[in-house]
Amino acid sequence: MKIQELQRHWNALGKIDPLWAILTDPQRKNGKWNLKDFFSTGDEEIANAVAYIESLGFPLKRRTALDFGCGVGRLTQALSNYFENCSGIDISPSMIDLAQKFDRSSGRCRYFLNTEDNLKIIADNSCDFVYSNIVLQHMEPRYMIRYIKEFFRVCSPGGLLLFQVPCSMAASRHPVRTGGPLADHDFRARIGANVIALSKEAGSTFPIIAKITNLSSSAWYPCGNSDNRFTINLGNHWLDQDQNLIVLDDGRAALTGVLLPNQEVDLELYVNAPNQPGRYILELDLVQEQVAWFTEKGSETLKIDVILSSPSLDEDDLLSASLEGTIEGSTDFGPILALDRTSPDEFSPIMEMHSIDREVLIEILRILGGELRDVVEDHWAGPSFKSYRYCVSKPAIPESRSNGP
Repeated sequence: MKIQELQRHWNALGKIDPLWAILTDPQRKNGKWNLKDFFSTGDEEIANAVAYIESLGFPLKRRTALDFGCGVGRLTQALSNYFENCSGIDISPSMIDLAQKFDRSSGRCRYFLNTEDNLKIIADNSCDFVYSNIVLQHMEPRYMIRYIKEFFRVCSPGGLLLFQVPCSMAASRHPVRTGGPLADHDFRARIGANVIALSKEAGSTFPIIAKITNLSSSAWYPCGNSDNRFTINLGNHWLDQDQNLIVLDDGRAALTGVLLPNQEVDLELYVNAPNQPGRYILELDLVQEQVAWFTEKGSETLKIDVILSSPSLDEDDLLSASLEGTIEGSTDFGPILALDRTSPDEFSPIMEMHSIDREVLIEILRILGGELRDVVEDHWAGPSFKSYRYCVSKPAIPESRSNGP
């Protein structure tokens, strides 16, 4: 999604459940984070980061630090234990408001709202340390790269960057057991989603979070044969507003493990919108590859109304001109997207996940003139992604040598 839409989603997350949006512990959802426990995770994270840098033998200067994607200041305040002045920057007004409210740094921390895909509010060569964790992963690679370039610009000569970026989807960690063809009566599923209507740009790629329930009497296995036959995936079709099929095969999301009868699983499916603006229907269905779509055996699909705008048009203008009445409904989980002309901001925010190949990013860092100190695989992107932490220094300016007499 574009940077303006990204801000909209994260501002909503900051209003609904800000601490969980930053650290998505399933046990702490819906306001269950204790504030002291939440901020103590920041203290521990930064203490570990500083110890890691010291283990590399890097002489870290302790004057100024930048926390990119600061949220409510969890890491910014922790950085103030090691640096004289700390700046937190975030795209979400609601998060910045809370960061200022929660701040206990006695003036060592400052918080800035940044709504652009650059850091021009931060001066060149002004930060000894730039830190970012579980932030870049939520934006498209083009924005990741722009911000990383900005990290180098604001970093002082001899300063250090430490940031995390996912690399790719992780290999399955579940026991590999293949399934055979399902009996006709086992093609039974319930599909729910966190939205019932969407407004997106034509030609865009975006995620849908779907809840899948196995309504059959048999277990579903994530793996099929070596040629992918019998694998069970979540997929989607695109229909026009008259329910005519225009795209049969689009996205795929694989089961993350064995799904037993009556069990549920949340899957993230990336779909590719048609290139022409207009009204469409996004239809979600399960498929046993090279066998059948579940709907062909009598299972119900999920249909989501989608309005696709031209990239040059403003989303709210298009909605105001196109929508008649209010689209309402309920889903199995989470708030719905309610579209009407009087309440355009009532929607269900989502978190996108993106990645950049490790070797590609290392080459980008080289081109930018960075000195790669270390690359370490980490766990921050969760079990679905391989993720790495990059430690990069900005070369110091050589001291000028005086010419002898």
